[in-house]
Amino acid sequence: YWGPCAAAITWQRVFKPMLAMGEPDLHLVNEKLVAFRKHAAVLDARLAGRDYVMGPRLTVVDYVLAADLTFAVEAALPLAVFDIMAWHRWYARQLSRD
Repeated sequence: YWGPCAAAITWQRVFKPMLAMGEPDLHLVNEKLVAFRKHAAVLDARLAGRDYVMGPRLTVVDYVLAADLTFAVEAALPLAVFDIMAWHRWYARQLSRD
């Protein structure tokens, strides 16, 4: 359920100001950050020792979770303490192939 948390944070921090719809609702952002950290910890534990969420191969689940991170930097999602970027390592390997 980290997707709805990431989406709410991204909306408040990125799109709401970009669309001139007012300032971010800091109370909502803080509430969603607590939930995001909780769900990110679950995902982090799931990815421990594996490259992909559902097993030894890339699945649509990895892409769905990755999509939630499209604006992770701009939204300042707290990812530094988690190793939830396994899909990114796969993507980098694909780009490095000749």
